[in-house]
This record gives sequence, structure tokens and C-alpha cells, in this order.
Amino acid sequence: MARKILIPIAVLIVLFAAWQFVTFVRMARILKTTVIENIDIHDVNDGAYEGDFRAILVSAHVKVRVKDGAIADIELLEHDHGPNPRYSGQPVLNRIIDAQSLDVDGVSGATGSSIAVRKAVEIALKEGIAEMVKRAEREQDAEAPPDTAGQRN
Repeated sequence: MARKILIPIAVLIVLFAAWQFVTFVRMARILKTTVIENIDIHDVNDGAYEGDFRAILVSAHVKVRVKDGAIADIELLEHDHGPNPRYSGQPVLNRIIDAQSLDVDGVSGATGSSIAVRKAVEIALKEGIAEMVKRAEREQDAEAPPDTAGQRN
């Protein structure tokens, strides 16, 4: 009787462990191949921009405020990570603000969380660059002479 109960339980435990292992390997592969580009803050338009990055078990959603060509503040809106408080993401945000760069060291023991936070900040800053490009295009269009093609003289 005990065997009839123990065998299915053992099978479920093995299947669960295999699923966890595969999930962890997939997450590790995503994090390992994630490239963080260092953004020139001077290329970012003043304003507040949000960025989001997800890698299965770790994720970060940030709001970055840029003022006068510098990162003024970064707010961690959402952060999924392990149970350890050192995974909080705040130390990485502080390093980014202090260095005014994404090229900062992660937190020891919180590598995945550090990557997720840095990538979310990069994505937010790229939104600010896109905003600056759109503004420049609008200004260029406003300065361009009207199109006279097809008009009779």
C-alpha cells in the first residue's frame, strides 16, 4: 500500500525538480547572453522614462529621471528576485547614479538581479534617446520649406 503512494510522489518530485532545473538553465542562458550597452547620458532628452526587462525568474521595471544631461533619479517600480534582501536592486541603482553610467559592478550573489536592473535602466534611457530623435525630426520638419511639387507657375 505504501509503495502505491510513494512511487507517484517520487515521480512528481523528480518531474518538479527537472522542471525547476530547465527553468533555471533557460534563465541563466538569457542572462548570460544579455548585453548591456553603456548609454551616453548627454544623448538622452530631459524627462522620465520607463524600462522593463524580464528573464523568467528575475525582472525589473524602472523609471529613470534625466535632468540637464544627468541621471537625477531611478525608481525601482517592480523587481522580482530571490528572497535575499541583498537582491533588492537598490545598490545597483545607487552605483548607476553615482557613476552616471551603466558600466558598474553588480552585487555579489545577485548577478541575475543586477543584470535585470541594469538592462531595464538601459531600455529606459534608450526611450529618452528616441524622444530626442523624434524632437529633432519634428524641428527639422518645421524648418523645412513647404513642398511646392506639383504647383503651377
